[in-house]
Amino acid sequence: MLTGLLLHQTLRLSYKNTFDDVHNFSAYILGEYVGRFRESLGYTGYNVAANTPASIITSATLIPALSGGSVRFTTLAALGSLSYNYDNRYFFDANVRREASSQFSKSEKAGTFGGVSAAWAINKENFMSENNIFNELKLKR
Repeated sequence: MLTGLLLHQTLRLSYKNTFDDVHNFSAYILGEYVGRFRESLGYTGYNVAANTPASIITSATLIPALSGGSVRFTTLAALGSLSYNYDNRYFFDANVRREASSQFSKSEKAGTFGGVSAAWAINKENFMSENNIFNELKLKR
């Protein structure tokens, strides 16, 4: 017999706006909880009746093998992200995630993970206006 439960909750708050027709800004924060819970019980044996209850009485003709247990994994996370671009030409993005998990090692129950990126849409510059080769040319870092 195996029973289990998965609980996944996410809360997101976001903002997006354009200023002066060229400054595009967006941001969001997110909270997340994931819980996985599982229990199991098993038994095998010789001469076991089909309706044998979970409490098994052993005898000389019944040698049961019992197994079972429970497992619980939980993760709690918070995430923040910012995006900015100027006139859809120059782009900047940054994000950070803080996560605590029961599956991390005992000495490091939480971790922080982040990243940044930048890009330049070269094809939108005036000096590329006569370009007939590229539909889109973007330098990313």
